[in-house]
Amino acid sequence: MLAIPVLRSRVAPVLNWCSTVLIVPRRATGAEEGLETRFEDTEPFELLRRLAERAVSTLICGALTPDLLAYGEQLGFKIVYGIAGEVNEVINAYRQQQLDHPRFHLPGCNGTYRYRRRTQEGCSRAFQNQPMGKGEDDVFGSCVCPRCAVEIPHRRGVPCSQMQCPACEGPMTRKMKSKSDNPDRK
Repeated sequence: MLAIPVLRSRVAPVLNWCSTVLIVPRRATGAEEGLETRFEDTEPFELLRRLAERAVSTLICGALTPDLLAYGEQLGFKIVYGIAGEVNEVINAYRQQQLDHPRFHLPGCNGTYRYRRRTQEGCSRAFQNQPMGKGEDDVFGSCVCPRCAVEIPHRRGVPCSQMQCPACEGPMTRKMKSKSDNPDRK
């Protein structure tokens, strides 16, 4: 089954604060075949647990926090993130593997969409991903720790300030690209 957090017939921009989820059977062709379920007063981790109990395997959403993403991976969800648009259009694009079209990108999220799923050998790295779509990487620049200068790849849909430094556990900041980083630019 497929689950999509909904806000006024669109994909909700942030899963963490969403209380309505559309649950769509695997072979359904549109939102009208799904069941819109309210999860009022449910914290986001409980929401994911309840979706897992309902045999949901794929979650399409806008943004979500890194801790919720990691928990969803632990539960075995395939998570497609950074998505915006009308629910019916998103379902159709997902079925046709066309969610990488720019019209489905959540504002501020550029590039091909991705899904994340926990790897079989475990998660030694916090955010391993498996590519989907055209195989382009999901890394756009870097996040750097202002305390100890550790640099990690930036992940689309996850602000650097929500990433934790692997060395000192402090918040990360976005590393700005300089002109020297791009040899084509003068």
